[in-house]
Amino acid sequence: MLSAPAYVSTFVSITRRMVSGARRGHDSDVVLREIRTAMVEQVLDCPPARTRSARAHINAAESTQQLWLLRGEVYQAISDQFGQHEAERRMALIEPLFPQQLRAPRSAFSRVKK
Repeated sequence: MLSAPAYVSTFVSITRRMVSGARRGHDSDVVLREIRTAMVEQVLDCPPARTRSARAHINAAESTQQLWLLRGEVYQAISDQFGQHEAERRMALIEPLFPQQLRAPRSAFSRVKK
């Protein structure tokens, strides 16, 4: 069992790796550029004032993991301008660009027939 200081140290280490993109060394510049471009293209027809922050975060991202976590900002900008259906459609276009390990397996509930 870990002592409290060791537990905190481990927690901080894991959190830092998650935030900074633990896969940074494995992400090629080509893959990052392709995903960045696709994400920015999805918000080009949204008001610049609404997407300025998202575009800055996308361009500053150093890993595919960081870009994956920015999908919410992109989705929100699209949804605000064009609605949820259009946001879902556009996000479906960029999801395949991300490595499989970042994409969570589908929930058992999504397989339930309605």
